[in-house]
Amino acid sequence: MAIDYVVDLDCPPKQALTVERMVGLIKSRNQALAIMEMARNRGDLRPPEQITFTRMVMRPQGAVEEKVNVKTLLAQSQDLEEHAGHCQGCKANLPARPFGCYGSIAYPIRARAEQWLMAQLPDSLESPAGYLLRSAVRDFKYTGGMFLDMRPKENFFESRTPIKRKWGSWLSGWTLTSDQLLHMLFGLGNLQPSHCKMMALILGLIETGAETPDRPSPTPEDHADQLAHGLNAVALAGSLEVNLLVDA
Repeated sequence: MAIDYVVDLDCPPKQALTVERMVGLIKSRNQALAIMEMARNRGDLRPPEQITFTRMVMRPQGAVEEKVNVKTLLAQSQDLEEHAGHCQGCKANLPARPFGCYGSIAYPIRARAEQWLMAQLPDSLESPAGYLLRSAVRDFKYTGGMFLDMRPKENFFESRTPIKRKWGSWLSGWTLTSDQLLHMLFGLGNLQPSHCKMMALILGLIETGAETPDRPSPTPEDHADQLAHGLNAVALAGSLEVNLLVDA
């Protein structure tokens, strides 16, 4: 389970595969490689065609179990390799890897990652970014959306309560929760470029979306790296004037 996103810049791979199939093949390939790695770490030296696992897939009748083997998934992913060359030098390929326009934020989202995310908000509500943040929350009523229902359930968040950021005094302050910020970023479905630009300004991202100024880069150990890549994708979509496709 994850928040999946794609910077929707038109390209030959998307035209040939469709976005849905491209993402599905990437996820299947990553799943197969992860299963193989776990097997090898356990000392399992069987060939890929003999390593099988059960996964849940969505069908018209709902979620059903499907038994697959690693070789089949890796063979299917060969369709990706035929188009990977187009990704080199692509403006939407921020991480500089094949199909880098796609990314994901795995559940459960760690508390430390949420803390890092909230730390990216402006220090003052009187700044342009702070004013825009407060106005957007008030005008569009970002309450937390789907994340309010997901928070108490298992598998989605490490913390059962959202991280809070407060500005001002105890009596007259203003508070925003991580549920509300995630709602603004990934809880609205596909994001238009204007919304992406607004979020880039609020979060202090430079105009290209390639980095955050004067802020420490997250590391894999603090579980914030996936969120950081997601924020950069939001800003990049805004700068390229394309939608960010989001499936949370």
